[in-house]
Amino acid sequence: MGAIVTAGERKREALLNFGVELDAQRQVVFTAGQLQEKLEFGTEGAQEWVKQNAIGVAYDASRYAFNVYHVDSETTDNFVGAKSTGAEMTGRVAVSEAATLELGAGYQSLTWDDATAGSEGLTASLDMSYQLSASTRLNVFADHNMSENQLGFGGSWALGAGTLAARYTFIEGRAGAVTDDNRLAVTFAMPLGGKATTLSTRGAPQLASAPAASTLLSDVMTRPGYLPQRVIVKAAESSCTVASAVPVTWVQTTDRQFQLFVAAIVEGTYTVTWIMDGSVAQPSTVLIENQGGLFGTFPEDTWADSDFYTVDGPVSETPKFLIEGESGCFYFGNVSVT
Repeated sequence: MGAIVTAGERKREALLNFGVELDAQRQVVFTAGQLQEKLEFGTEGAQEWVKQNAIGVAYDASRYAFNVYHVDSETTDNFVGAKSTGAEMTGRVAVSEAATLELGAGYQSLTWDDATAGSEGLTASLDMSYQLSASTRLNVFADHNMSENQLGFGGSWALGAGTLAARYTFIEGRAGAVTDDNRLAVTFAMPLGGKATTLSTRGAPQLASAPAASTLLSDVMTRPGYLPQRVIVKAAESSCTVASAVPVTWVQTTDRQFQLFVAAIVEGTYTVTWIMDGSVAQPSTVLIENQGGLFGTFPEDTWADSDFYTVDGPVSETPKFLIEGESGCFYFGNVSVT
C-alpha cells in the first residue's frame, strides 16, 4: 500500500494505491484519490479550488499491461464538471539489448455535467527508453487523450541503493478550461522493502524508467500515469435574464453613438461582454453611473471612465451585450432603436 500527497499554491492531490503481486510476472494496482486545482475565472483574476475524484485499476504482466479508470470533476458556480472513463492496453518490445519500446492504445469518453456535447475517441501512448549505462537510463514519451496531450523526456540515475529521476512534461489542453502547462519534476526514491520483479509498467510508471527492475513497492508509491494531469472542467455560461425583462430604449443621437436608458439597473460595477455582428468581444468592467442611463460610443475604446475592448467591424443596428454585477445579470439583445 502506498500514499501520495501533493500540496502546492495552485495544486493539491491525495492518492492511495493498493497493490497485489499475483506471481513473479503479474501484479494488480488499485488507485483512488482526489486532485484539486485553483483555477481562474471572471475578469479580475479571481480563483476557485475545483475538485476531481478518480479511481482506477492497472493489471501488469511482463510483456503487456491493461488499465481502466474513471474521473469525476465537480460543478461549481463558475465551472462545469465532467465525467470521463477510459481504458488502455499497452505492450512492450525490446528493440535492442539497451532499448525498450512501449506502445499503448485505448478508448476514452468525456461527458459534461450540463448535458452539452462531450467527446469520445481513441487514445494512444508511446514510451521509448534507452539504457545508456549500467546506472543511467533515458526515455522520451508522448500521450494523447480527450482532455490533454503530453510530450516529454526524462532520465534516471542509480545512486547507491536509491534512484534519482528527473522528468520534463509539456501538457497541451484539449477540453474546456484545461490550459497548456509545463512541468519539471525531480525525485529521489529509496526502496524500503519489497521483492524485485521484471515489471516495467505504464499502469504505475516511474518519473523516468528506472535503471534496475521495478518493484511492486515503488509502483504503489508512484502516481499512475493513466490518470489525467489536470482537472477536467469548463467555464460555466452566464445565466442572464431575457431582454424583455429589462426596459431598454436605444436612441441614436449621432453617427455610431447611442444613448441607453435603463431604469432597472442600480449603480455599481459591472462586467460587460459586447456582442457585435455575431461575435463576442472580451469582457471588461465599467461603472454604471446612475439609474438614469448609460452612454457609449461604438466602436470606440472608451465607456465613461473605464476601458473596454470590442471586436472590429461595423456597429449593428441593434447593439447587443451582457452585463453582470452584484445586483444582477442582464442580457440586452433585440432591443429597439429609435
